[in-house]
This record gives sequence, structure tokens and C-alpha cells, in this order.
Amino acid sequence: MFVLGYTRPRIKKEEWLLVFPAGIAMIGKLMQGHLLWYEIKASRYRYLTRGHHASSGLCLVISTRASISISIPDIYNVPLPCIEQIMLRQARQAGVFIK
Repeated sequence: MFVLGYTRPRIKKEEWLLVFPAGIAMIGKLMQGHLLWYEIKASRYRYLTRGHHASSGLCLVISTRASISISIPDIYNVPLPCIEQIMLRQARQAGVFIK
């Protein structure tokens, strides 16, 4: 299990991304919720501009089988490519292959 966190001086609440054997959970002011590995269809990168999210820059976008897109901004203490690799490894270990 991996817990990734970030505290911004302007945000009074911490942001956490939890990658666990069954899926991911997002906890904080900007993002809240969870996804199980079998719900995820694909992941890709996208560049966001300020206004779409609290931060601008590179985001990891998770697409679900229910046609929902979830953006994970590059705000955590681990670079997005590492987060993606951790997620893909956990999903594979659970028997799910994400594109």
C-alpha cells in the first residue's frame, strides 16, 4: 500500500492519494472518492491550464468504464510517472490490465 500526500500553504486541508491492492482513494479538499481497479479503463497524460483545476500543468487522467475522467494533478510528493507505475503494478497484481 502506498500513501502519497501534499500540503499546500494556501489550502488548509491536506491532499492524499492512497494506492492500495483493490484500487485508489483520493482524500482531501480538491478530490474525494475511490476507484477499484476493475472500474478503470485507461490512463493518459494531459496538460491542464489554470481554472480547470486548482493547479495547472501535467495531469494523469484516469478513464473509467462508466465514461468518467478523473484528473490527478502533479501535486504529490512522487512524480506522476511513478504514481502511474505504482497504480499499474497494483492493478496487474489484482488481475486487471489498464491501457
